[in-house]
Amino acid sequence: MLRSLIPEQKASHQLVCGSLITDSFVTRKPILIECIETIMQTQDMSFDSATQLFLTEYTHNLLEATYRLLLEEGISLEAHMQNSTVVIKDGMPISIYIRDFGGVRLYERNIDIDDSTGLITDSFEDLLSVFSHAVLYNHLFQLIQVLATYGYDSTKGYQIIRNMIADHHVNSAPDINILEQPTFKIKSLLKMRIFVEGYDYQYTNINNPLYMEAK
Repeated sequence: MLRSLIPEQKASHQLVCGSLITDSFVTRKPILIECIETIMQTQDMSFDSATQLFLTEYTHNLLEATYRLLLEEGISLEAHMQNSTVVIKDGMPISIYIRDFGGVRLYERNIDIDDSTGLITDSFEDLLSVFSHAVLYNHLFQLIQVLATYGYDSTKGYQIIRNMIADHHVNSAPDINILEQPTFKIKSLLKMRIFVEGYDYQYTNINNPLYMEAK
């Protein structure tokens, strides 16, 4: 979590995560692809292997900062790409910082906070909706979408996310397992602008690419 400057790390670069999916003015490729190509060169890897390595490490760092916090502490951060910062070294993501807590949700916390802030919820589904909208749909899935345009098999990316979420469930079983939901919620900005209450989040359902039918 970040409320001050990110600690400097030697030979590393700090990027707002959203910049990863924007084109470099030097190569005209997404910066994400530049990272992959750097890994290919420094570690003598194919594009597919370098992409798997990058996405695995990135997903691990992001889910440790968000999904683990959600499961263990009942705190859901709105960690989309615009309010998260990644530290890159030799093309690899080595850490992720979350810097905006306006959309945070706290699950049944016994603390003295005005209800009008919209921070407190008694529904685990609310926590999961913040996570699915920000961390999955507007973060990890955006990376996979860009990688797919360069030939990466998106099903491999979804499998990385699926496996890591399942690993977290070993120690903290969720009230609702997102891997067992055919759809999940993303925020509907148009609906939110129609409703009077600023914190009255409105959602729409989309198909869940992480869904696996129970055997």
